[in-house]
Amino acid sequence: NYYTVKNSPFLLMQVQFASAVKYLWIDPRTKPPQVEDITDLFSLQPENVLWDPKEDKIIFSQQKQSINRLNIKSKSIVPDILDEVRSFSIFGDQLYLLSDDYTFKRVDNDAKNVQILLEDSRLSRSLFADRNKLRITVLAKELILFLDENGAQ
Repeated sequence: NYYTVKNSPFLLMQVQFASAVKYLWIDPRTKPPQVEDITDLFSLQPENVLWDPKEDKIIFSQQKQSINRLNIKSKSIVPDILDEVRSFSIFGDQLYLLSDDYTFKRVDNDAKNVQILLEDSRLSRSLFADRNKLRITVLAKELILFLDENGAQ
């Protein structure tokens, strides 16, 4: 498997060597490309991995409805900075997430400053409850696209 982010030169590859799964962070801007093994940052297989395209050391990994903040340079993990997450996206230095209770929020990278964008339970349930694997794409700070696994908006 592999993960990329639009406008980012970096690539995260999940590869299998014999019975071991490895995660490799690749910077193709150098010759030869720089490859760093960051397997120790992943205790579980992630459902999603995202990062800010301008960022080269901080990535966010979603697994079992929580998000970990991973620092590639210092090899550190801040586990469960957010929990009860159905889906998330990144735009600039902000995380956008849909919670299990269908609240839609914007949060800073440290998950300390939380802004609720949609908390109308009836409206958000009608929009999101019947959708599996919802993908959030933030096109601009106030322009957000939600697509389900079949591409429906």
